[in-house]
Amino acid sequence: MNESWRKRCAAAALALLLSAGSGLAGAASFKDVPAGAWYADTLQWAVERSIVSGYGDGTFRPDSQPTEAEFLAMLFRAAGVGDMRAAKAGEPWYAPYYERARELGYPVTQRPDAPIRRGHAARLIAASFGKTLGENEGIAFVLASSISNGRTSATVAGYDANGFMSRAEAIVFVQRTDAHRAKLDEERKNAEKAKGRKPAGQGAVAGVLGGAGSGSPDTGHAGNGNPDTGNPGSGNPGGGNPGGGGNPGGGNPGTGNPDSGNPGSGNPGGGNPDHGNGSPGNGNGNPGNGSPDGGGERPGPVRSNENEQVLTALLEQQLGSLGLARAETAQGVAVSHPEREGGGAVLAKTEDNLGYVQVFDDANGAVLDAAHALLVYAGVAIDKRAYDDMIDRVSRSGSNGAIKIGGQLITFVRGATPGQLTIHYTLMQ
Repeated sequence: MNESWRKRCAAAALALLLSAGSGLAGAASFKDVPAGAWYADTLQWAVERSIVSGYGDGTFRPDSQPTEAEFLAMLFRAAGVGDMRAAKAGEPWYAPYYERARELGYPVTQRPDAPIRRGHAARLIAASFGKTLGENEGIAFVLASSISNGRTSATVAGYDANGFMSRAEAIVFVQRTDAHRAKLDEERKNAEKAKGRKPAGQGAVAGVLGGAGSGSPDTGHAGNGNPDTGNPGSGNPGGGNPGGGGNPGGGNPGTGNPDSGNPGSGNPGGGNPDHGNGSPGNGNGNPGNGSPDGGGERPGPVRSNENEQVLTALLEQQLGSLGLARAETAQGVAVSHPEREGGGAVLAKTEDNLGYVQVFDDANGAVLDAAHALLVYAGVAIDKRAYDDMIDRVSRSGSNGAIKIGGQLITFVRGATPGQLTIHYTLMQ
């Protein structure tokens, strides 16, 4: 009888444990998060990883503006920067985070309780990848890495550096940062595995770097199928700016917060850094096919001297991180892989709003990433995820493909030579 009772108790405990780990214990548990909210899946992800936990009153406050301290804590929890000490009696909950941030060289300010500007958030995100960048360079980094799509366009100006974000937007930034880090880790592992192996390269990039022409790219049109006219990231919410216009609360922060203190560090304290008597953001963004960070259909970025300098610096950094060499040629910007003969890519502009990137060795992840970086440098506002999806689709089907994003048309044309791919782009004039 006792054994039977113990088994029933164990079964009940297991059922309770499983239900606690289900989706019902995450985003849906917050009374101010409506069913089907555009950020619900991301919030669920953040709760499951103890990145956020909400407030004692059962709310998440998605439209409130996060402070620098809160955003830094989210980044650190997602990145796993190692164990940190608990806050000491009498010091603010975020003291250990700032201590670690300064050890790692993060550009934190002296205003941890102030709402964080979007431009400064970009610098902190870049710092989480070991990059010490100015604000414009940090913005260019998050745009090129698909961590942000910009608020009105994928440019430094369109990013809205002096604007603020909502807590809902903040967790989207953090999730995309985590996804980009995972992608880079996977690429590094694949690069290590691929060392010493060479594809059947044609030496085309080497010829371009040496000044010889690489021949006319395959300018054939995509097949008879309809181009993919959907917007990249169609599962993402609409293009509004949630929480962009709210005023921060006016109360003084306390020393602890269930959504800001160290998880499992004991009593979080009596205060609440996510104070707020101020009004929440007033741009609640309708759900749709775009992105909460200004995604959806839009023309290519407008070129300016500022953007040119930022994009050039970012391109150099990206290619350097990929271990690729860059050179200016008569045809355009050429990128070569030092360890893969014939591997690389070339960007050529035929007009201000027309051009192509020719890829040699389309089986190499670093080369394909470089091709995306070249497209962004040319002014093409294609999300990295949409780009990767198209590459995968063309690779699997063996056919050409196309995607239309606002006034942009990007076609992916397979070359007659195995391993070659030409990506043509047309930007809105």
